[in-house]
Amino acid sequence: MSDRPRDALGRPLADSAEGAVPGVDLPHDLSSVDALTAAGAYLLQDKPFHAHEVFELRWRTAPASERALWRALAQWGAALTHDRRGNPVGAQRLMQRAADGLAATVTGDTPAAPLAPASPILAAGDFVLTEIRESDRDDLVKCLSDSDIQLWNPGHTAGDVPGAVDRILNELVLPSADGLTWLVRRADAPDGPLVGRISLHHVNLANVQGEVGYWTAPWARGGGVSTAAVSAVTEYGVTTLGLKRIELYHGLTNEPSCRVAARCGFELEGTLRSSYVYGDGARHDEHVHAFIAD
Repeated sequence: MSDRPRDALGRPLADSAEGAVPGVDLPHDLSSVDALTAAGAYLLQDKPFHAHEVFELRWRTAPASERALWRALAQWGAALTHDRRGNPVGAQRLMQRAADGLAATVTGDTPAAPLAPASPILAAGDFVLTEIRESDRDDLVKCLSDSDIQLWNPGHTAGDVPGAVDRILNELVLPSADGLTWLVRRADAPDGPLVGRISLHHVNLANVQGEVGYWTAPWARGGGVSTAAVSAVTEYGVTTLGLKRIELYHGLTNEPSCRVAARCGFELEGTLRSSYVYGDGARHDEHVHAFIAD
């Protein structure tokens, strides 16, 4: 999990809010027995999000013969989390994928349906929002090695660029428990190199709200990539998912993101003091912007 405070169901909280609970802090090389023990303890505490995090951690490090099992368990934990957050539709969808995956580990068959739905392709003016592809690996390494992305998007890299790229590419088979991710490409080259990345995450259909986050490839900055992508994802969140509120956070000194927010209709609501630890290891104040649907 990121360093942002979260409640028992993994929902982000303001830095000073009450109700924050410790996140999962386990070694990356934990055994299968330890993973089951830790996840079971979290489930007994009614913390399915934490159990999902344990299952996902083991899925990323398990031997190839076990990975399908841990992936299915991670999806099961995500389904339980969605249910406890008041999102029965998302819970049912993920539970079916978990059931299909678990059945496949017993029969040895490949599930008939994809384990993860592709993010819908979205038009965004001169750009198009597409799925993540294995062929994007080299471009992702270049982007996550960029100093600006490492500063303002520390959750992606955490000092391990190859590992971060693997985590992004793992979204091909295991989606976020509460959102969608796209890579941005030029509309005239939809199969060409990426120019950015954007996600609509922390989606809560019960509260009809979510959060948008993004970065632009260093070779594409100044070309309107983020503005086009944020506008397209905001429209999708409002018109397709029915969201009424979409939030956008950025470091106080990240002025380009502040301009993107303003251009996309996200009103500045205030400043969160000492809100988030960014890539330089320091706590930064953050602006919180929000788009409110009519």
